[in-house]
Amino acid sequence: MNDLGYEAQKELEKFESEMARLMKLAEEKGLKDSGILDDRVHDVANSRAATINNEGMYSQIKYLIVNDGDEGVKEVERIFREGY
Repeated sequence: MNDLGYEAQKELEKFESEMARLMKLAEEKGLKDSGILDDRVHDVANSRAATINNEGMYSQIKYLIVNDGDEGVKEVERIFREGY
């Protein structure tokens, strides 16, 4: 299994042609391993995390299970049983 959750993987499959086009452009510009998108990824991830947290515990648990699978279930249970 890859690092993406099921829902994220389904979303990514919709954009495979765009992914290929953008990867080609990055390679042409010599940017493939440059880290040029790091700040944008952090901005988007932080925004998504804030939205999930504001939606409440159900959304938080769902996100962790969808993205971490069995490990997410175990971690949520550990946090609930032991506290932070």
